[in-house]
Amino acid sequence: MLTTHPFDDDKLREECGVFGIWGAETASAVVALGLHALQHRGQEAAGVSSWDGHQFHTHRAMGHVAGNFDRDDIIRALPGTVGIGHVRYSTTGETILRNVQPLFCELDGGGFAQFDSPTLAGYEATVGAEVVTKLGCANAADIPACLRALPSATIVKKTLGPGGLFVDAYYRPNIDGVLLNDNALQTAKEGAHNHVPLIIGGDNRETANPGTFIPLPPDPNSIPTDAAYQTVIHDRFGQTVGDQILALYPSAAYPTPRDALIGVSTDYRFLCPARQLARAVSNSQREPVYRFVFTHAQSAPQVANAQGAWHGEAGIDLWDEAAA
Repeated sequence: MLTTHPFDDDKLREECGVFGIWGAETASAVVALGLHALQHRGQEAAGVSSWDGHQFHTHRAMGHVAGNFDRDDIIRALPGTVGIGHVRYSTTGETILRNVQPLFCELDGGGFAQFDSPTLAGYEATVGAEVVTKLGCANAADIPACLRALPSATIVKKTLGPGGLFVDAYYRPNIDGVLLNDNALQTAKEGAHNHVPLIIGGDNRETANPGTFIPLPPDPNSIPTDAAYQTVIHDRFGQTVGDQILALYPSAAYPTPRDALIGVSTDYRFLCPARQLARAVSNSQREPVYRFVFTHAQSAPQVANAQGAWHGEAGIDLWDEAAA
């Protein structure tokens, strides 16, 4: 039985402020003005995300809105007619840049910006709990001892994230208890990376490896027909975005429907992200940036040669990983 009225805790909460706008010619400038009016709601940090119809742009900084968003170069770097911003009054987590919002998330058809208070404890309660369960230590009296007793091969094998044709694994690096930002693209856009010469790229048929991604005939999952290809695309991206992808990657333009799926998935998961990162780094540093697309296939065996330059080929040839 409830001992208090359910609405007793329903009160005004004045921590943080959010301002958004849709359909404004210079949305980020309007959002900055709105955040300035909401400065009393949070004075630790501020951030703005905008959408230009093709991609998101985000700038986050410690301190007040004035001094961070009253510069023309900052506003020009946030183009678009849609924008949303946040001023932070921390209720959890440290007062540091990685906890400043909006947080940008990549999705199938683009992305979205969200506001919350990410902490290591929160990550442990979600992904950490999943890892402990997969390793069979969830009910152990001493969970750390249970984990330490496991062979490293067991841990690596059982705790892989949901990697696949279109999705990368989501377990991220952890150094001294601090989770690294899993959005490398945003880090590069902000210039918060190490400014060194960069070479980045990929193979032109990354997902052609039949043992890792798309099997070969006569396997029923080898995408033998155009209908099977369309089903995979619609299941992954939905009807609207899927139709747009099929128009850009029609199976008739490829030797087989399987090759069409290789083209889509290679661009989506490997080559397009590499190009985005190369552009972001190039725009935020003076050091040179080079991007490549590797096309050289193995000469033998024939089954490998027929699949072209799949995932890992560039490493073998360019850096002689095979010899290492």
